[in-house]
Amino acid sequence: MPSWDHALTANDASPPQRCGRSAHVRTDLVHVSAFVLPVGFTLPRHAHAEAAVALATRGTWAATLGGRDVRLEPGQARVLPQGDPHREGVGALGAECLLIEPTDVLRERAERSGIDWDSRAQAVDSRLRSLGDRLRTELASCDRFRTLAIEAHCLDLLACFGRALHPRAGPASQPWLRKARQALEDAPTDWTVGKLAVECGVTPEHLSRSFRRAYGDTVAGYLRAMRLRKAAELLRNEPQLSISIVAHRSGFSDQSHLARLFRQRFGVTPSEFRRHSTH
Repeated sequence: MPSWDHALTANDASPPQRCGRSAHVRTDLVHVSAFVLPVGFTLPRHAHAEAAVALATRGTWAATLGGRDVRLEPGQARVLPQGDPHREGVGALGAECLLIEPTDVLRERAERSGIDWDSRAQAVDSRLRSLGDRLRTELASCDRFRTLAIEAHCLDLLACFGRALHPRAGPASQPWLRKARQALEDAPTDWTVGKLAVECGVTPEHLSRSFRRAYGDTVAGYLRAMRLRKAAELLRNEPQLSISIVAHRSGFSDQSHLARLFRQRFGVTPSEFRRHSTH
């Protein structure tokens, strides 16, 4: 069974912790494992018997790969090469993750399309999260079309991951769109759709249509995600700041605005997030 529970080649003497709720499905094309990892979950140094893609759909998954600390947040996916030793853990709020291990046929097909299974490559795309959620739903189904649906969602997910790794394959290859996305990531509190359109030399309508087509999210949605990420970083790293100051510095109109959107995304209030993060 391909999972963090069982299909690991351990390199440390200490046994891994058990995962929270999990589901596993094996088809002719792919082996899929879905996990709900509790707060404080860790795995000692280990390696996967086959190359895989790990995707976070909730919370934060963290690992040490090749001597580097890396994190996966919702909508981010990463290649885990075959036999590559690493340690894993989760953030203060736990995590929900998918592990997708293609069989030889699908792995070779994906490699011909451009996914390097030895690369430790990582990419982010809001569509990855929604595809992961759909895959989780199918894992819980039990009708006669379940296997077909799971394979279809895995194919979609790998294609989306590949396009995120190689943006020249899609509309995101336009330099001004890459500039717009980078601007939102670098300074999420500075921009509105109108200001960003002026900066990129296009109309707000063209910016909105093109951005959504390229990245699977609206400018406003992407900007909101970046501001929530900034708020989470401030809550985690600067505990002396009041919630109202965190809201102001991360671009929200007031504390209640931040609290409502923060709870929608992370499932807890900013105060609860801070309490978990600092203990």
